[in-house]
Amino acid sequence: MYTPPLYHWPPKSLWVQAPSRRRTWKSFSAYFHFPFCRHLCDFCGYETRLITKDSVTAFSRNAVAQTKQHSEIDDFSNSHLRSIFFGGGTASLMSEELMAGLLTILRSCAPSDEPPEATLECEPGTIGRAKLEQARIQGINRVSVCAQSFDDSILRAIGRRHTNEQSMRLLDDALGAGIKNIHLDLMYGLPGQTHQEWERTLQVASTLPINHISTYKLYIFKHGRLNREGHPRGLEELESDTARTRAMHSSINEILGGCGFKQYTLTEYGRGGYGSEYIKSCFDGGNLLPLGPGAFGRCGNEVWENSPYVQRYSSHADANTTGALKLNSVEALKRDVILGLWLLRVNLEQLAATHSVNIRPELFGLLDELCCEGSIEYSDGAISLGAHQRFGAGQVMKRLADLSSDQWGTARSSDQQPHYSDLADQDLPRDHVTRLDQLIRVARRDLDLFNALQKNPGGTLQKLGYDTSEAHVWALLEAIQGKQSSSCDARVAEVRQMWSDIRQEHARQ
Repeated sequence: MYTPPLYHWPPKSLWVQAPSRRRTWKSFSAYFHFPFCRHLCDFCGYETRLITKDSVTAFSRNAVAQTKQHSEIDDFSNSHLRSIFFGGGTASLMSEELMAGLLTILRSCAPSDEPPEATLECEPGTIGRAKLEQARIQGINRVSVCAQSFDDSILRAIGRRHTNEQSMRLLDDALGAGIKNIHLDLMYGLPGQTHQEWERTLQVASTLPINHISTYKLYIFKHGRLNREGHPRGLEELESDTARTRAMHSSINEILGGCGFKQYTLTEYGRGGYGSEYIKSCFDGGNLLPLGPGAFGRCGNEVWENSPYVQRYSSHADANTTGALKLNSVEALKRDVILGLWLLRVNLEQLAATHSVNIRPELFGLLDELCCEGSIEYSDGAISLGAHQRFGAGQVMKRLADLSSDQWGTARSSDQQPHYSDLADQDLPRDHVTRLDQLIRVARRDLDLFNALQKNPGGTLQKLGYDTSEAHVWALLEAIQGKQSSSCDARVAEVRQMWSDIRQEHARQ
């Protein structure tokens, strides 16, 4: 069965430590999350809300405040800004003033004669040539066209509001505005999409005046609209669906590779030497400065996440980190190897030397197993994924993640930080909260699910597979019903607070 590759390790549910108040940045990339959309797509797993004028005004004010706060508190004295990425949500709905303000602050943190790669993610139909020309003047030099498909009927099936004609117009407008570095987002495994249609999509894309393409497999989120309509998801998908998407995946290299596009990550293809510096920085162990709700950051061996609640983010001057985790050297090695596989090849021995870690036999044993199974290649101290191994990369990442840090290696120097597994052992109830958090995240974005929970909470929770007699589920049920709780459990309080936050957000929309 298909297993989606890991975007984060360790799991975010374990990011429960207090964050650092001040960080020192060297080479880094910045990601700004604009969480508003004109319509919420079911396949999107990012923090998004329907756009309103009042919500954007409050959010924009605090976004600038948070960015200034980083520039004033953190140490950027010896830093280099690799890239900036404006994503979402629908970043093309941002005001020119907000974009200009953020770019000015970020560039002042790390002045350079060479402008950094600066990407604006755009939904077709939400931005025109005049605004793109202004964005280029402000410093945007790369545009991501989120087309997903060139078939209007498929776009409607996944809830997209734009058309193929608007995608092509956006491409023309970006070129006309003087932005030559253009990236195209495409998806496969979509409802109603045949293998033949997907190959036509790739063939059309390969003829466009662009130099970068992303190809993503549709992932069905638990409790989302597509999942509630009976579509399989993740580990639960049928073998026939896995075989279908595997065949679609095989066509990507065949068609794009034949047109000069070279694959350099599990999902990215560049032509003419083009590759995204931001995308590389997400997986090569680089530092990431997170701005906006739900954005995650990394600086050295610390990882953290901003609050995902837009209302909370927009109403506090210091609506920053909700949780962080400081990795020890072995865990940092494990993180960099697992995520490094996105780049198709990762040098284990080189990273072990960088982190001052001695590799244990158990890890070599697992790598031998994966080699014998044909899942990876291992030579000269490096793990690599051949073209035929990349579809199953998620399974490789999962098996590496399941091997405990103690079995990965031992630190060569004194390293007294606790293992994340120690935190897990002390915090087992969080597993229950994590399951509910997934449900609440969907209810924040999906008004139909939110209303169903409000109208019939017990029946809806049971229908979705939750045991309402379990303490944490019962806490959510009481919160929905507006009942007080006598429990002093911090996890119960967390569940109640999550529901209170999303109810306030829906009330303000």
